[in-house]
Amino acid sequence: MHSPNKHDFQTTARDESIFESELNILRDVFRLLPAGVTVQDEHGEFVLMNDAATALLKAAAAASSASQLSDRRETCLELLRAGRPAVLEEAIAGGPAKQVFLTSHRPVQVAGRNLLISSSTDITEQKAFEDHLFRSAYYDELTGLPTRRVIEHRVNSLLKYDNGQGCFALAFLDIDNFKHINDYYGHAVGDALLVEMAKRLGLDLRESDILSRISGDEFVLLLNPIQSDAEVEEFIHFILQRLKAPFFIDQSEIFASTSIGVSLYPEHGRSYEVLRQNADIAMYRVKNGSKGAAAFFDASMEREALARMKIEQSLRLAILEKRFCCAFQPKVDIRTQEVMGVEPVPAKEAGEILEDPGEASAKVVELLSKAKVI
Repeated sequence: MHSPNKHDFQTTARDESIFESELNILRDVFRLLPAGVTVQDEHGEFVLMNDAATALLKAAAAASSASQLSDRRETCLELLRAGRPAVLEEAIAGGPAKQVFLTSHRPVQVAGRNLLISSSTDITEQKAFEDHLFRSAYYDELTGLPTRRVIEHRVNSLLKYDNGQGCFALAFLDIDNFKHINDYYGHAVGDALLVEMAKRLGLDLRESDILSRISGDEFVLLLNPIQSDAEVEEFIHFILQRLKAPFFIDQSEIFASTSIGVSLYPEHGRSYEVLRQNADIAMYRVKNGSKGAAAFFDASMEREALARMKIEQSLRLAILEKRFCCAFQPKVDIRTQEVMGVEPVPAKEAGEILEDPGEASAKVVELLSKAKVI
């Protein structure tokens, strides 16, 4: 008759033999895999790993702290105890660049023992490509500033969660005569100027502020939160003073001013598009005046902008339909009432003289040039 201890010993030996046999099968399979594969027991000890996993763990041990390795081991033990699979991203920061791995953990039973199989795949290139796509979509490649969609999303978020107490300012900035700078110095210098301009504009901004480049020479600045109009005016004044200093680029000394228009929430609009448009209108008021200054939006600017747009649309249609002719009006000496000469005045064929001949003439010439008629 066999003793119980001897029977238990034989059973345990047989189980160990089966376990080792199945591990050998797994070892042969894992050796062929390009991914790093490990098998851990209930105590977190590695009972099996292939060559790829060995190299990965050595790199992780060299680059990670003891606490990070301990945290990873504890995570694996928790998954094993819970019997729950998981897919996690793991990063190794050693060497010249960070490596990123996608690791799949799955609890299994082998010969009655609970084990955790982990498979790690190098996704460094994929993550780098994803990061590149993200930056291309949300950050300007030249200046590194957020793009239009970032600042628009931020403003919309502020509007969505506003409790009626929040105030912020939106400033529209445009570099004066940037086309002439590009034409004279070349596009390389123009690009360098944009980079240096972005650096100056971004000085002294708070974490809650955002400076965005929305097109070639145009920027939008979100100042959030603000306490008063005077606070915004003072900050914009500092920006203008800072931009008076010349830019030294490629052995050239370049003076570049910026025209700035400002709109305030909620006073000047309750949506991003309205606030941006009103800041744009205020900026064009500066452009049409002295340039290199700033203006806050007011309702009269909107009326002027609508009037200008109406005139411009009328002129465009007249040019398209070729309804312009040249009328002449006398130049009279008001003292003697003597006709001293005549001057040309743009007029429509019906004989309608434009209200502001000087401004209209300039606008007609501009539109005809754009249309390549002259």
